[in-house]
Amino acid sequence: MTTLVRGANAPLRTASSPAPAQVRVELAWRGSGAPAALVAVACDGRGRALSPAHQVTWTCPTPTASGERFELLVDLATTPDDVVSVAFALEVSGPSVRSLVGLTATVRTGSTGEPLVAYPVEDLPDAPSVLVTEVYRRSGEWKVRAVGQGVSQGRIEFFRSVGLSG
Repeated sequence: MTTLVRGANAPLRTASSPAPAQVRVELAWRGSGAPAALVAVACDGRGRALSPAHQVTWTCPTPTASGERFELLVDLATTPDDVVSVAFALEVSGPSVRSLVGLTATVRTGSTGEPLVAYPVEDLPDAPSVLVTEVYRRSGEWKVRAVGQGVSQGRIEFFRSVGLSG
């Protein structure tokens, strides 16, 4: 498994095979923290949502033994060509995403759950939202980028940044 730092990227493949047909993107943290929401948006080559229908928002993370997590299955094999990236952001209802202690993004194979890439988000911003990671396609290959960028005005600002209204 590859471990990323902010700004780094890595291909989504195992040592012995190309990108899996499906990947699971997991955003997990320790403790319960503030109530959180996950937003995932399918974007074009300009980083804009293809349409309002190309976004999903979840507000109920799954409790785990040590904290909470969101998990989203992305079917890379059937993703339309006009989808160049999928952006994953978290928002908390409290003042700051810093309450998400130990936040880590992990991309796993969809079939076996084998971890491919992990991004432990360090130095969480003092903002209500954070763009955590992006799964993207470059030259026909799927990759993941560690972003960790704060969004000072929350989900509304994130939606605007991808061409959607809040």
